[in-house]
Amino acid sequence: MFSIIWGCGGGGTSKVAFVSEVSWALPLDVWNEIPATDRQEMLKKGIKFEDATRTLRFPQTQFHTLLRIGERLYPIPENGGIDLPEIPAGVTEASVISSPGNPKPLHTFPITQLAAGATVVIPIKYRGPLGMNSLDDQVPGGRHLHSRDEDGGTTTCPPGTKSPCCEDQNGTLGDGKRYNNGWKRYRNFIGSTCFQWVLKGCCANEGAEIIPALFGSDISCYDNHKSRNCQDLKDDDFAVNPTEIVVQCGQQARLTVKNGTCSNESILLTTTGFVGQVKGDEDYGPGSQLIRHYDNATPQVNHLYEREFLYIAPATLPEGVTELKTSFMCVTTGQVRVVNVTVRCVPQPTPTPIPTPTPQPNRAPHLLRFTNTFLPGLHSNAFKMEAEDPDGDTLTYTWSWSGPATSCGRDAGAGSDGTRSRVYDHEGCSATQEATTKVKVVVRDSKGAEATYEHLLRNEGSFDLNF
Repeated sequence: MFSIIWGCGGGGTSKVAFVSEVSWALPLDVWNEIPATDRQEMLKKGIKFEDATRTLRFPQTQFHTLLRIGERLYPIPENGGIDLPEIPAGVTEASVISSPGNPKPLHTFPITQLAAGATVVIPIKYRGPLGMNSLDDQVPGGRHLHSRDEDGGTTTCPPGTKSPCCEDQNGTLGDGKRYNNGWKRYRNFIGSTCFQWVLKGCCANEGAEIIPALFGSDISCYDNHKSRNCQDLKDDDFAVNPTEIVVQCGQQARLTVKNGTCSNESILLTTTGFVGQVKGDEDYGPGSQLIRHYDNATPQVNHLYEREFLYIAPATLPEGVTELKTSFMCVTTGQVRVVNVTVRCVPQPTPTPIPTPTPQPNRAPHLLRFTNTFLPGLHSNAFKMEAEDPDGDTLTYTWSWSGPATSCGRDAGAGSDGTRSRVYDHEGCSATQEATTKVKVVVRDSKGAEATYEHLLRNEGSFDLNF
């Protein structure tokens, strides 16, 4: 993983500036065809002629991609200058690369060129004009005939549309027409939309299958602006939203990055002390921090200018910490966007322990009312005991008889109120026998506690007990 440092501005004695210098060697027949009037116009624009090598040398242009020193990346901003970087011990070379996800050097130079107030020149040796598509090209579905309109959508480019397709020959010196050969073909390219990106080191070579790529390597426009038309590229078309987020512990936030720059490739970078996790495209491996805005797996490249990525907050923070601030960077070419993160963990209240109730001793059933009713037609007495248990236990009732009437009477079983009621049939017993005979009921709870009550057989009525 690279570490990244960024500086401000350009110019000043403590800065290092970066510029490109494009030279264009022309074929002999084309060189000899250049008219004097075109030479004069080009000289006015600062273009130099080197007749011995048939080379055009263009004015230096501010250059912004990424400076690599060892494992550190320094974004070279739009104005082409950075603060003088610290040189690690033992490092003898530096290089510029096209994007964080493509470490292949565009240009390598001695580290001694990085000095206060110095200017590093990135040489671009250009070999020829590009595909030279024009407004007359009406190829259905042709890649060069597609461009982004003002609303960010995609449209074909016939004459009169908002987004001109003539990026190869709309140069300031020419007539905007397409030529298959000769000086006019080259002239119309100078100052064109795509040529402006050539000066910045972006549009390296759209015709890579025919023309050798720039910088002496196999880099082509497909490598660094992903085969989009040059008029689709914008220096300032790079934004992360939002750049300030608040995330609860264990939660995640979705952000978007819009990238329509030369690189069209973004990477998420963190520094020492970063808290949490950032995730780019999982297609490039678990936890990948690379975000690619194109799909080069299809013949017709699909450009996703705006893509989502995730910030995942840690599940917890250090003990005693409820809020922590951290940040990470989203980087492309020479541009950096910083996202500030506040992670909050709401402390969980300590649960109040539920007291364990002290076991209470089992209490005996409470007898409420006893009822004795004479049934003359049956010459029987019906008894009922009303009781309750203070602990809510289930109650059972046991009935028994004692006295002289037990020899002439009988237990007739439960009454109309179930086991808490009883009927005693004493037909055939004398009044004397009945007078001293007693009924006893034992009310028992499920834990064995009990209450007992005795009553005379012929003592009819309803009796409140409350014990």
